[in-house]
Amino acid sequence: MTNLLKALSAVIVFASLVGISTHSFGQDVKREAPAYKKIRSAIKKKDSNFFYPDLMARFRKRDTTLTPEEFTHLYYGYVFQPEYKAHWVCDYSDSLRKVKVEVDSSSQTMEKVLAFSWKCLDGYPFDYSSLNYQVMALKKLGKEEEAQKTIRAVRRLIRTILSTGRGLEKGDAMHVISIDHEYMILGLFDFEMKSQGLIEMKYDYMRLEPNDSKVEGLYFNIEKMMEAEMKMFEE
Repeated sequence: MTNLLKALSAVIVFASLVGISTHSFGQDVKREAPAYKKIRSAIKKKDSNFFYPDLMARFRKRDTTLTPEEFTHLYYGYVFQPEYKAHWVCDYSDSLRKVKVEVDSSSQTMEKVLAFSWKCLDGYPFDYSSLNYQVMALKKLGKEEEAQKTIRAVRRLIRTILSTGRGLEKGDAMHVISIDHEYMILGLFDFEMKSQGLIEMKYDYMRLEPNDSKVEGLYFNIEKMMEAEMKMFEE
C-alpha cells in the first residue's frame, strides 16, 4: 500500500471510530459469535429482509439504511455464496498498483482508479484495499457524498466484526472471512503484529508488539476460511 493509501486508510479508520466506543478489551460488553446455521437459512428466504441477493444489491449501492442485523447476514452470509474464496486475489490488483496516484492525481487517473476498484469489488465486495482505493478516488474527484457512503460501509464492516468477540481468547475470538480484515482490525487499534500462528485449524493468533492497551495478542476465528479451503481441495 502506498503512503497515500496508508494515510487514507488512517482517515477511514478514524471515521470508523466515530460512534464506536473503545473496543473495551477488559469490559463486560455483550458480543456474540455469528449464528451461521440461522444465517444460512435466513438468506435463502425470498420474503425475508435477509434474502442475500437483495442485501448484496443494497450494499453495492452503498445503502446506508442497512441495519446491524442485516449487515451481519450480509457479511457472514457471504461464506455461503458460490463465489466465496478464502484467499481471493483481484485480477486488477497489479493495474491498481501501477497507477502512480502519488504522482498523478488528475481526474483521468482517479476515474481509472475508481473503475479498477469497482472491478475488484465486483469480485470480492468486502476487499479492504479496494475500498480504500475507492474512497481515495471519490474524494479526489470531489464526490464527497459517495466517499462518505463507502466510509460508512467500512465502519459497518468493522462494527460487525467487533460485535463477534474481543479476541483475547479462543472462545471469544473475532470472526473474519478474510485475512485482510484481521489487518484492518489491527490498524484500527494501531496494533503491530509480532508473529502469527494457526491454532487448532480454526484460529489465527496474532501476537502483538508492545502497545498502550497492553494486549499481548488477538484471536481471530477463521473456521469458514478453513472450511472453504478444505472444500476446494476436496473438489
